[in-house]
Amino acid sequence: MKTIMGACLMMFLFLSVCFADENTDQRVCLAWNDPQQSVCPDYQPQGTSGERVLAIGDKIVDSSTRRQGACWDFVDAVYNCAGYKERAAIFGRIENVKGPYLEDVNMIQPGDWIMHINFDYRSRPGVTHSAIFVSWKDKEQKIAKTLDYVGEKRCEAGHYSEHTLTKVYCIYRAIPDKEQAAK
Repeated sequence: MKTIMGACLMMFLFLSVCFADENTDQRVCLAWNDPQQSVCPDYQPQGTSGERVLAIGDKIVDSSTRRQGACWDFVDAVYNCAGYKERAAIFGRIENVKGPYLEDVNMIQPGDWIMHINFDYRSRPGVTHSAIFVSWKDKEQKIAKTLDYVGEKRCEAGHYSEHTLTKVYCIYRAIPDKEQAAK
């Protein structure tokens, strides 16, 4: 009896390994800002602060680097990799989740860190979200192309998305250091 049970257990273990979901990743997923292993590409683009943020974000997305954290962690990592630890609040504050909301969408520039109410998130529409503004898909309807990360501590890569930006409550912009500003 023990032999049969042992054989069944071995067969179960063998089959579960052989037919495991190939998308399942057994490796530990590091945080976006893990000090031990940087997500930063070995690349320093030129241009305005917004162009640099977008270029670094694009390299991170292209690398398909999967990390864990919140949407905020991803945007923060992109800004840090681009060399912008200092950011200026262009509109609102983090605490302004309930408004006031941005009315003049012309304030938003490529590379801006935007915080908004995410009505496009299928699981829980109306949650807060951080992303990097790329461009307008439909400015009149306030539909934007963004560089972002799903968040919720899932082990995934950053990606490009579309978001309806009708309730933007905070915008940060990278502050160039003195050396970058002089160029």
